[in-house]
Amino acid sequence: MKTTMYKKLILESFEKAKSEIGSEKPSSLSKHISDVLLEDYSFQVNERTLRNYNNEIEKNDGEELNVSKSIANELTKYLGYDSIIDYSQKNKKGKKNKALKNYIIGVLIVIATYFGFNANQKKCMIWNNDHYEKISCEKENTKPIDNRLLKLFKKIDPNHETIFFNKKGDARIWYYKNEKGDLEFFTNLGLHPETGKTLKPITQYMIDKYL
Repeated sequence: MKTTMYKKLILESFEKAKSEIGSEKPSSLSKHISDVLLEDYSFQVNERTLRNYNNEIEKNDGEELNVSKSIANELTKYLGYDSIIDYSQKNKKGKKNKALKNYIIGVLIVIATYFGFNANQKKCMIWNNDHYEKISCEKENTKPIDNRLLKLFKKIDPNHETIFFNKKGDARIWYYKNEKGDLEFFTNLGLHPETGKTLKPITQYMIDKYL
């Protein structure tokens, strides 16, 4: 596991803690992470240790970060992964997919520019309250059509019949905590259609706490 991966792991853990308790204080965030690790995974780690890891990232830009492997392994579970190995492999895959996606987008832009783009046809989409719908590209706040988002991405209000996880235990619902501290729920992964923030996969912890 590369050093940069440890830094990413610590930063993502603190970001998740921020979304869960709505605090920016490192002391409060480290205590929350420590409490969850003990409560949910029976793993004890001093909150000061976690806070020191976070402080080291801010102080030593570009330098190595030494993180206990046992702590790192439990933090990956806190983020919804099986282990450090699982976290590392999926992050490497995510980087490759992102590079490929950027390449494909670049190619599509070149093609659209070369052949021209008919803005009068419904080749774009726009967010309408709780779903995306097709619209002409001359309208404001539109984005290129993404069939996955058109068909699968909806905003919902979960109830007792909502299925949050598939048979493998993977999330089927994603959420975003707004400025008021309320959770907004969506039926697929992606970015929040209004804020552009990355949605987070639902966890049993969030279900028990908020629902």
